[in-house]
Amino acid sequence: MVLVILHEMGHLVAAKKMWVKVYEFGLWIPPRIKTLWTDKSWTKYTLNALPLWWFIRPKWEDFESDSEIYDKDSFHSQPFWKKVIILLWWVFMNLLIAFVLFFIAFWVWIKPVFIIPDSANSFHSTSYLFPTTSFAQKVWYIKPYKPQPLKVDGIIKQGNTLTSQIDIQTWDIITTIWWQAVNTQNAWELLSQYLWKKVEIWIKRWDKNISYTWNCNKNGCLLWVFYSSPRQIQKLNLSFIQAIGAAWHEIIAETKMTFDGLWLLYHKLIKGHVKKALSTMSWPVGAVAVWKYILSIWIWEYIAFIWSISLALAIFNVLPIPALDGWRILTTSIMHIFRLKPKNYLVIENYISIFFFIILMILGIYIMYLDFIRFY
Repeated sequence: MVLVILHEMGHLVAAKKMWVKVYEFGLWIPPRIKTLWTDKSWTKYTLNALPLWWFIRPKWEDFESDSEIYDKDSFHSQPFWKKVIILLWWVFMNLLIAFVLFFIAFWVWIKPVFIIPDSANSFHSTSYLFPTTSFAQKVWYIKPYKPQPLKVDGIIKQGNTLTSQIDIQTWDIITTIWWQAVNTQNAWELLSQYLWKKVEIWIKRWDKNISYTWNCNKNGCLLWVFYSSPRQIQKLNLSFIQAIGAAWHEIIAETKMTFDGLWLLYHKLIKGHVKKALSTMSWPVGAVAVWKYILSIWIWEYIAFIWSISLALAIFNVLPIPALDGWRILTTSIMHIFRLKPKNYLVIENYISIFFFIILMILGIYIMYLDFIRFY
């Protein structure tokens, strides 16, 4: 909620600084319950009924008369560069706040929120908060240790996990993968070689040696087992200058991760796997469930993850999808390049935006429902 308020505040401040009139700053979605107050520039701050989002209503969407389109305090009468600043100011604010919070977290001290096995995905993460195993070893999150036999202490058998397909049991010892010896240190590296391929695994159960074969796909080549390991996760102690570099590196790394995730989502959608695509999305109930876990680690990981969400929100919102800010940037650019008259163009654009906004709201409610099922 706070992140979205800050997002809309970015639009509000930029619009007012550029002398564009803002009719309303709305908490949640109409119908309106109450006008909380009205400021000196006649902007109404309102409380609305549906707790789904926040919004501002500048003088570019709802015109009481056609002449208002060309008023001095209307968005469409401003130079193109001012329009771009108003629409992109929130991106700058999100990036600046994320950078500052990442910097503080790295300077104080930070541990990874999750370490992702190299065998989990087809991309390599260099994020300090969500590193893959190889990157975590590179930056010394993981100290070198003496490897041990991989003895299964517990298994996860739900949905479509690999342990649901093969009969691995508690107390089994995983000995080889395609005839390569397995231990607690190299399991991820061996499995990462077989993403989207067939893999053969040998286990020792009491005095018997048993083999299983399966195809690695979907969520990667993951065993979905718990096992004891002497691996220790240590915190990073960075200097002032190193923390600045790490904060900038984190923004770039998480931006890449977000686009990698969107690319995988796109591939599922074009193949017609709509249900599977939606099942990989989570917001905002899933974020709360993850935050509860992270808060049990330490407060700085919690704060850093909040701004990871802020960064993802900024990236998602800049996509050229109707009803998002990226769509507004695209249509404003088209109007400027082709010299289209706002009066004729806005009617069509508003209908498209309203239609997609309804779709996004339905999608959001459905994803919230999936999150409740998954986490609660």
